[in-house]
Amino acid sequence: MTKLFSILFLLLLTTTCTSSRMDIIEIENNKHCGECYDYIYKTLIPQLKTCGLEVGEKLESFENCKFDNRAIKEYGSCILGMKKDNLEALIGDQYWYSIKGRAQASRVFDLKYNASNQRLIEINLLNDDVSINRTIPCFGCDDVYEKIRTKDKLKKMSFAEFHERYKGCFYGKQPNYLALKIDLEDKIAEDNYHFSYNKEIFLGKESHQLNFLFYPGGRMVDISHTADVLGRKLPFVY
Repeated sequence: MTKLFSILFLLLLTTTCTSSRMDIIEIENNKHCGECYDYIYKTLIPQLKTCGLEVGEKLESFENCKFDNRAIKEYGSCILGMKKDNLEALIGDQYWYSIKGRAQASRVFDLKYNASNQRLIEINLLNDDVSINRTIPCFGCDDVYEKIRTKDKLKKMSFAEFHERYKGCFYGKQPNYLALKIDLEDKIAEDNYHFSYNKEIFLGKESHQLNFLFYPGGRMVDISHTADVLGRKLPFVY
């Protein structure tokens, strides 16, 4: 009976751990947010395929590339904060397309990642930046901001889940925007270029002391526990 109980317990533990890992993978790729799922998988990926990025083919004209600048301006937060490896597994890593009869290639967009954590922090459309302070309704950013600002409890979850589930609410956002939303105070000068703020948040009953890091261009590029950032070396080039 004891042996049977042990086997059942191990099966339950394995199933729980596997389920938790599957949940993390789902939120890493923003499949938990219906609007982002529709944009990434039903709009962005098919649009990029029309530009011949996967096979490196030359298009007959610019009109053949159906990439929609307006859509990514609206839904850019669906990919901001994503890890480079995860995003490239979805959309590839080449964002230039070629037109027959033209020597010079054109760029769909340019993506910039934080060199330390390899998370997406900036989306550039030629000389036009994606609106970085826009959020996606199904992320529930306004509710998250309000609970952090008022020191109310978010639902119980690990920091890893919080980081992935709400990355689109923070990454690439400007300091003035987040300072107002979550009441960031006491700016910390990290070096000649970076600055950060410490903030306490509550995940269930657990308190987490977090550090929100910004780089010279004024975008949030990292969220870490304050205990993990002591003595860190920060890159200037992104």
